[in-house]
This record gives sequence, structure tokens and C-alpha cells, in this order.
Amino acid sequence: MRRTFPTRSVLTVLSLLLCAARALPQQDFYHPELEWKRLESEHFYVLYHEGAERTARVVAKIAEEIYEPVTALYNHTPDQKVRFIIKDVDDISNGAAYFFD
Repeated sequence: MRRTFPTRSVLTVLSLLLCAARALPQQDFYHPELEWKRLESEHFYVLYHEGAERTARVVAKIAEEIYEPVTALYNHTPDQKVRFIIKDVDDISNGAAYFFD
């Protein structure tokens, strides 16, 4: 059985598709128009931008409520305040949490 390789036109089309995919707008993580603020509680810093203060306060309240049970469960107390970053710049249904952001 003889093997056939893609023709030059097929390779050209694939190359164009790859280039077009890379040219699509990438997700924009930098928003210079946002004014960032910091809320500080006993064990946490909550960083948020203007318009997300209510969410930041709720996060700080809940985090403080569960701090003792969680640290007791794992027998570990962080050596510095833990940071949360609250940002609402995208329309993502159901929300999302990212450990490395």
C-alpha cells in the first residue's frame, strides 16, 4: 500500500488556520482603568476594584468565620495574612476561582 502525504494546498490551508487562530484576540488580563483597594481583616487582605466592595466584605466575613475551624482541622496557621483578589471584569457564568492568579 502506498502512503500519500498531504498536498501543498492542504498544508497551506492548515498553516493559514493556525495563523488565524493565533491572531484571534487573547483574553485581556490587564485593566488600567480599575482603581484597586484593599480591605484588611485580622487574618486576611482582600484586594478588590471599585464596584466590588460588597463582595470583598462578604469574602472577608466568611473567611474570618471559617479561619479557626480550617486552621484547627489542618493543624496549620499561616505565617502571614492570606490574600484574596476579587475582580469582576468578565462575564463568566457560575464564576470561577483560580489558585495561581
